[in-house]
Amino acid sequence: MSEKHTTREHATVKEEMSNITKTGFQKMSIQKTGVQKTTAAVLSTLCLAGALTACSPTADNKNTDAAKAGTAPATTEPLKLSVLVNFIGEAPQPGNEVVKAIEKYTNSEIEVQWLTDIKEKLPVMVASGSLPKVVSVTNSQMKLPYMVSALRGDTFWNLTTYIKSYPNLSQINPLIYQNTSLDGQVYGLPAVRPVSRAAITYRADWFKKLGLKEPKTLDEFYDVLKAIATKDPDGDGKDNTYGFIEYKSLGIVDRAAIWLGAPNEWGVQNGKLVYAPSTDAYLQSLQFVKKLYDEKLINRDFAVMEKSAWESAFAEGKGGMLSNITDTAFKLEEQMKKSNPQVELGMFNRLPDLKGGPTKAENGSNGIFSFPKSSVKSEAELKRILTFFDKLAEPEMATLFKWGLEGKHYKQVNGKPVYIDAKIYNKEVLPYQKLMAVEAGKALQGNDPALVVKGEQLNKDNEKYAVPNAAEALISDTYSEKGGQLDKLIEDAKTKFVMGKIDEEGWKQALEQWRKNGGDKVAAEFTSAYEKVNKK
Repeated sequence: MSEKHTTREHATVKEEMSNITKTGFQKMSIQKTGVQKTTAAVLSTLCLAGALTACSPTADNKNTDAAKAGTAPATTEPLKLSVLVNFIGEAPQPGNEVVKAIEKYTNSEIEVQWLTDIKEKLPVMVASGSLPKVVSVTNSQMKLPYMVSALRGDTFWNLTTYIKSYPNLSQINPLIYQNTSLDGQVYGLPAVRPVSRAAITYRADWFKKLGLKEPKTLDEFYDVLKAIATKDPDGDGKDNTYGFIEYKSLGIVDRAAIWLGAPNEWGVQNGKLVYAPSTDAYLQSLQFVKKLYDEKLINRDFAVMEKSAWESAFAEGKGGMLSNITDTAFKLEEQMKKSNPQVELGMFNRLPDLKGGPTKAENGSNGIFSFPKSSVKSEAELKRILTFFDKLAEPEMATLFKWGLEGKHYKQVNGKPVYIDAKIYNKEVLPYQKLMAVEAGKALQGNDPALVVKGEQLNKDNEKYAVPNAAEALISDTYSEKGGQLDKLIEDAKTKFVMGKIDEEGWKQALEQWRKNGGDKVAAEFTSAYEKVNKK
């Protein structure tokens, strides 16, 4: 992507949501520049044409009670619900106080199957048709051929036209429904998480010592890294700190590429899917990170560093920054304070003065909840199950999932909830968060640590500037077959370029090899899938 195609005026996802609301989720025209084009292009693939009108905060909220009443037939009989979830750890005991509280509130009887080996068992269960009423499908399983075939083959209920009737489910960000859809249709409720948790975690104590501020441009980002690497922020008199800690994935290249205007993995240009590493902005990012490597501003051993050692290197004070997600800074700080109480961490999410400050979007979910027609045999039963999930987002249930039971898992201190015993909470309450489609935003609010609050603020800010992956919900048979090989080819070339083992010509040769080995076919298949979803 040449400079003239990079972002000059960044639209926000929120603004696009408003546009969609006004058009009732009808087709949106593809914009011509930057994030405006990327966001509009991805969101336009929603083939929900009016089905998600209630996703807008302005959507007929006056009829909320009527919608609730109309979502499921009135009955006093408990909903018998069998649920399959992916879970690693010690499962809660059946009939415990937490599940009883959920059952009482939702008028249900819940049987949860906590499956640790879902990769092996779920394909067999789908093939046999022996499935519970609710199946939790992980992100990694959603695009596997067996699941794509099952969804297309009418094994699971299509929820596209139902979502608008549920006051909480309809408020889920439309981009998340898009990212978890297939062929523009919604086959499951997303287990929602933030659309973007992108963040750079940094040593705030070192920033204070060196008089540094959070960078707003790429040049300022470089200057901060240079200062950390050369001005002895840890005060040991040795030249032994890096500006940035990376591991073998070299994620800073992809992060900086988006800052510079590249797509998030795949973008749309002139109606065609464009691969991010093939753009000029991505090459600029490679050149920038190579400069960091050449000047020893990132750790020299990144190419052999495993992810498991990456945060440890940062925690040990070997560097001043790392590319992470908003959830982890608080945990890292707590860990580091055990050996150095003076440690203070901070976070920033983007460079606001660089091309409007774009950042990377994720798919916004931990998978989907799907409902097999073999076990959910009627529309009436489906509506009762959707009502169940909708009720789990109400304040009482949101508080239960976040805090547990008052008097057992939390207590009120000065009007704010406080955990009584984190270990008991983690054992008895935390597993049930696996049942949530909507985040516990309506829960009682406690006095969260500053970094937790900061993370939540950055998540909200990220949503406005997040660049979606235009191929997130698209299927390419070639990528399903060869994606691992193709990705490794580019990852290897990326590492070699940064380390100086190949030059710009070598990078171009790697891209040409990617094209010949199946990359061009992947791009063509993604484009074809995009066109089918967006056909007039």
